[in-house]
Amino acid sequence: MFTLPLDILIVDDTPANQRMLKKALEDWGHHTRLAENGKLAIDEVKHKLPDLILMDVRMDVMDGLEATRQIRQHCGSRWVPIIFLSALSKIDDIEMGLQAGGDDYLPKPVDLRLLKIKIGAMQRIAALQQANEEKSAWIEEENRSASDLLERLARELYQPPASLQHMLIPVGNVSGDLPVALRTASGKWLMGLADAAGHGLAAAVTLVPFNKILHQAAKDDMPLLTLGHTVSQRLNQLFPINRFIAVLLTLYDPASGTVEVLNAGLPDAYLLDRQNRVHRNFPSNYPPLGLWSPDTPLPAPEACSLAEGDMLMLCSDGLTEACNSSEQMFGHEGVLQHLDWHDLNSGAPRMKNAIATHCDTQAPHDDISLLLLRHNHSI
Repeated sequence: MFTLPLDILIVDDTPANQRMLKKALEDWGHHTRLAENGKLAIDEVKHKLPDLILMDVRMDVMDGLEATRQIRQHCGSRWVPIIFLSALSKIDDIEMGLQAGGDDYLPKPVDLRLLKIKIGAMQRIAALQQANEEKSAWIEEENRSASDLLERLARELYQPPASLQHMLIPVGNVSGDLPVALRTASGKWLMGLADAAGHGLAAAVTLVPFNKILHQAAKDDMPLLTLGHTVSQRLNQLFPINRFIAVLLTLYDPASGTVEVLNAGLPDAYLLDRQNRVHRNFPSNYPPLGLWSPDTPLPAPEACSLAEGDMLMLCSDGLTEACNSSEQMFGHEGVLQHLDWHDLNSGAPRMKNAIATHCDTQAPHDDISLLLLRHNHSI
């Protein structure tokens, strides 16, 4: 916050005005610097930004209007209040001063009582700006921390087989969507998507215990339902009820050609055959993890057999709910329309292009994730 004393730059080519302003400002507890023209004022600003500038308009070498324009250009996004003090007090003169970058205008001879009030007003505005800058810096640092954490979690949780493709389109710098692909102790694959509630660091922190439990689940060959209960219990212990994770997890056994699917709060997963026909869909049958009650019985995960070459598609709701300017959602139909069994290697790039075409100028409202797996006994 701006507090006394302020560093105030007085820009005036009249010694009497300099002495009068200097004495008044220092009597009020401020520090002062002097510049006799606009060019010297720019030099002072470049040497050290003042907290406030009192700027005369008519001066030799460089007038106050041009000096103000150059000071604004030099300061960039950093705001330094500039109050014009001038004998030119017509509306056109005031308009020219404000258009040049001034924040206020006082006619000469200067009313010191009014000047003191205006300096106080500038202090309040500057204090609000500084508070916003500090908040923005804090948010930026939080997003950096969240991004670093999520990148580390992604590296730990996503160790995919060659036949698995992943697409991620984050809304901002930090994505709350996380792909999962871990080999279990028995040679199966624990794969899927996790979508943590919230954004930024809050979402990233929620995924930390999830990460730890998933690694333990892969090591212990934990059943999907047991995994869901374990994650839910841990989230309930650590976080408030609004910190939950929607997941779509699969336990895929390439050797036997079987897959189990646990969908807790994400869009349907689809199993497609070699002719791009939907063989089966897997809707959400469970609440998101963190919202499970230990006393409520839950159905076993859905299971099915896979034919060689079958394709399994998982996505987050950011994909199906992506809207264009007419508020038309991409939908499951859009997802299925742009899947091609015969060209799985370009499946993720094709879907990314399809979303860009659909949304056009409309930015997505949520992170977009897609996982594509083709069954292969040799994985």
